Amino acid sequence: MSDEFNDSQRDTDNVTSMDRARARLEEARQRFQGVTGELGGHVRSASEQARRRGARLSRHGAAIGRRALSSVSDVGERYADKAEPLRQGVDQARDHVESWADDLSDYVRAHPSRAVMAAVALGFVVGFLTRRRDEDGADV
Repeated sequence: MSDEFNDSQRDTDNVTSMDRARARLEEARQRFQGVTGELGGHVRSASEQARRRGARLSRHGAAIGRRALSSVSDVGERYADKAEPLRQGVDQARDHVESWADDLSDYVRAHPSRAVMAAVALGFVVGFLTRRRDEDGADV
């Protein structure tokens, strides 16, 4: 009878251990789902932010290109009688810049993180080139 009781007790202990293990496994699964959901939210947020920044950079670059083309067009119109070849070149340049601006906008939409990294790299290069130095060559 004692062996039967011990076997029954061991079975109960095994079931209890398995229930605890299942509960811990379920708890770990829920924590993992929470962490992955939170991580996914951060990734979506960063992606959206990169997309917005890339689109803003694209619009800014297109605006600069349009202003430059506008200035060139104004000069071309003033000297139209003497500069028909220049006008044709300006038209071609406008088409190229507009095409470039459209391509840039499409690229930024397709690859927002690359666009942001390119903007950061460009900012670094501009900052490096424009930093102030004293007579000894040390940064001011």
